[in-house]
Amino acid sequence: MKIQTDDFDIKECTFVIQDTESAMTLIAEFEALSTIVDMLSLRMKAELHSKLLKGKKGWESPETHPDLSIEKGLYGAFYRKDWVTVANYAAILWNRQDSDD
Repeated sequence: MKIQTDDFDIKECTFVIQDTESAMTLIAEFEALSTIVDMLSLRMKAELHSKLLKGKKGWESPETHPDLSIEKGLYGAFYRKDWVTVANYAAILWNRQDSDD
């Protein structure tokens, strides 16, 4: 299984902030974004684990589940506005991409 990460550490960034209010707004937005990503990832894991326990497996194998099949599932979930499933299909496709991308 291939795992790719693009680590981002806010501590390594330098920002020029004009005033305290702007700084507090920026910090609040970073925290809010981190919270929604954390919440979404928990929902994603719960859904993926549930599918696995129901016998669905082979997601990492393009032979078992070709990209086109995953993409069709993603489009269907998008049409239904099932954002957790969209994110899961996107994560599978993201994990399959070449590490050079």
